[in-house]
Amino acid sequence: MRKTLAISLRKKASEVAHIFSDPNREFNPSGETFEVERIDALSESVAGITFLKSSGKRALACFYFVKNDWRYFFPSDSHILGMEAFAELKKRIEISNFEENFKE
Repeated sequence: MRKTLAISLRKKASEVAHIFSDPNREFNPSGETFEVERIDALSESVAGITFLKSSGKRALACFYFVKNDWRYFFPSDSHILGMEAFAELKKRIEISNFEENFKE
């Protein structure tokens, strides 16, 4: 991951921790706080961010870079299973498209 993206990712992760630490935030009935525990760069534009919650539990968010901005979501098991299947579809498309380069 390029240095500029890494720096902006760390900043965005801290902002998200601050937002989710709001005791008045919807879906935060126990007033938990979040802090960035770990950032794992997975590719040039995707990272896994582990947040440590004040309860001692952890939360994992998927951050991805699109159009000059970091976006994120907290994937469920269903999201992960779906993306594993999506990877196979993407591979098939790439194989098919490669051959199109040689048609006249």
